Parts: sequence; structure tokens; C-alpha cells
Amino acid sequence: MGYYDVKLALLTVLCFLCSSVDIVAEDAHVSYNGIGYSIRYISFPTDKYAAVVGPFGMAAFSLVQAEMRDEVKNNNQWIKVTTIGKASFKGCYKLKTVVFPSELETIEEDAFTGCTALTEVSFPETLQSIDSYGFHGCSSLQTLVFPNSLATIGNYAFFECSGLTSVDMASVRSFGKNAFQGCSKLSGDVNFSSKLNMLGMCAFQGCVALRSLTFHNVGNNKSSIQRCAFDNCSGIEKVILSNGIFMIGDYAFRNCIGLHEIVTCDGLTKLGMGVFQNCASMKKVVISSTVTEIGDSAFYNCSSLDSVYAYMDTPVAFGSHAFDGISPQCVLIVPCGKREAYIAAGWTEAIFKGGIKELPAPEGIHSVMVRKGESPSYDLQGRIVNNLQKGKLYIKDGRKILKR
Repeated sequence: MGYYDVKLALLTVLCFLCSSVDIVAEDAHVSYNGIGYSIRYISFPTDKYAAVVGPFGMAAFSLVQAEMRDEVKNNNQWIKVTTIGKASFKGCYKLKTVVFPSELETIEEDAFTGCTALTEVSFPETLQSIDSYGFHGCSSLQTLVFPNSLATIGNYAFFECSGLTSVDMASVRSFGKNAFQGCSKLSGDVNFSSKLNMLGMCAFQGCVALRSLTFHNVGNNKSSIQRCAFDNCSGIEKVILSNGIFMIGDYAFRNCIGLHEIVTCDGLTKLGMGVFQNCASMKKVVISSTVTEIGDSAFYNCSSLDSVYAYMDTPVAFGSHAFDGISPQCVLIVPCGKREAYIAAGWTEAIFKGGIKELPAPEGIHSVMVRKGESPSYDLQGRIVNNLQKGKLYIKDGRKILKR
């Protein structure tokens, strides 16, 4: 039995051509009207309908509705159905609705590829992964709600699902490459999981109706936004990045012409090549202190960019053409006392024609000098005070005290 000992599934399908056929088989071959089909699932003599999968999936049966059992019987033992096998419904172009097993965990590669009439699916709360091409080309799908259990969406899983308008993906930890590429009607606000670890190459490329993206704080998790992930998402206006994202890959937000502002997050080290190229509406950029690499053409042709806040204590030498084509009024704002260091690293007024300014010095105590003998007292500005006045606050031995 091999593969099917572990990954058995029984389909009860509405299929008129099979209604008179009585079959008991396991991974066998049958013939109906001179056409050979391979049975991928067990059927029972008492069942009216048998599910058969051939070279063209179930298309030959004009399948409209599929209901899958929760359990199947194998060698007199009942086994829970946890997997929809590879290419099980591939090419079922008339299939409209599907009822999944209640304890389904995996939808394998190509399971529903080309089911262009499929309009409705309801995933069980046990689903953990949708493999590559799982729903590729299901152009009639409109709304998806992923369960909290879903962790992985594979490569091209919903590629060219052009009718898809809404997806709740707040639980997904990993998106494969091109996972939602070409979903041109996918709209609204997208919230990504705090457990996100990878958003694959071209994952949402060409999703022109998206409006905002929120990456929730991933803490110590190391997550990345890969190359071209949101390339040509022209409708995106707002992106909120949170701590834990260490890399934004090449061209990740290229041609996001509606994006107004970007504030990078602590922990981010790399802004890839052309990462915000042609973001013509962007007016403000905040670059966090942890950034160590800014690629070629990173902000190329951001023609509205009029302020760049750079918080790196040690300025990096950015790539060629990184700030070419920005607004001629663009001002660079750098940490207090770092203006000359930035100029030496290539952040010059020839690029930032609006000038280079320093942030004001932070207020409060910057450092404490401890002398031998009795520890001194300090005022709240960090100055040593010899004569303490009643009713005022001071700092002594690292603690705040009130002179009585």
C-alpha cells in the first residue's frame, strides 16, 4: 500500500456517470465506457458513488460537488482522513463546492489546480498546510478564511486566483514564492502573524488592490520579506513594519506608487536593491539605527521624497543611485553630532539638496561620573550638587532621593 497506508481519503461525490458502478478497490484501475481510470481512494459496495482520478482528474465526470468522509476503512480498521492527495481534483473545471474532512491537516500539491468554477471552500480548524499549486488558477474563489492552525502556504498556492477579494491570513507563518501573485482583486488591509518567518519571493506581486500591510511584532523571530514580494502593488498606501524583520529583499516594494511613508523597524539590517524604487508618492522615510546595508537604487525615483531620517550612529555607504531622482527639497536628518560623519560616508548636500540637519541632543542624564569616597549627589540634569536643598529631587547611588 505504501503512500496510501498513511494518506488515505474517501470521496463521496455527486457523479451521475458512476452512480450505477459498484466498486471495491484500493489504488486499482477500473474501466468505464472503455476509458481507464485510476482509483486513488477506497470505495464500498454500499456506497452509490465512487471517486476515481485519472489523467485529467475528475473532469470527465463533470463533477460539481465533492463531499469528503472523515474516516475510511482499511483492512477492517477505520482511519481518519487527514490529507487530500496530489492532483486529486486537478482539472475539475465544473467543481463548485467542496466539503473537507473535519480533521484535515494537509492539502497536497495541485490538489485543486484549474478548478475555475470553485466558488466556496471552508477549511477545518485542523488544517496546517496548503502545498504548492494547491488552488492554482481557481479564478472564481472570492473569500477565504484561514484557520488559526494554518502555518504554511506553498509556492503558487493561490497563483492567479483573479477573483479573490478577501483573505484572513493572520495565522500564517510562511508564504511560498508567488503564493498570491496575480490576485488583482485582493483588497483591503492585510495583517501578518507575529510568528511570521518568511514572506516568499513575489508572494503578492501584482496585487494592485491591497491598501495596507501590518507586520505585527515578531519579537526574537527572524523574519524576512523576500525579493519582489509586493512589487507592483500600486494601491498600497501604508506599511507598518515591526521588530523582528531583519531583511527586506530586492524590489520588495518597487512601483508601489500609492505608498506615502515607510518607517523601518529595529532589528532590520538590510534594504535590498531597488526596494522602494519608483514609489512616487513617498514623502518620508525613517531608517532605523540597525540598518547596515542599503542597496543600489533603493529609493530611486521617489520623486516626492522630501525628508529622510537616518538613525544609524555609524552611517553606511549606500549603493549607487540609491537616492537618485528624489525631491530637490529633500532634507536629511541625522543623530546629534553625526553630520560630518554622514557627509564623509557620502550622504552629501549634492544628494540631499534641502540640507543636512542634526536631531537635537537628548535631554536628561547622559552619563554619570563616580568619584572615590562618598558617592556624590546629582540633580536631574546630571550635574554634581554639593548643597542639597530641601524638597528637591536628586540622584544618589543610582536611586532617586528627596531631600528632607
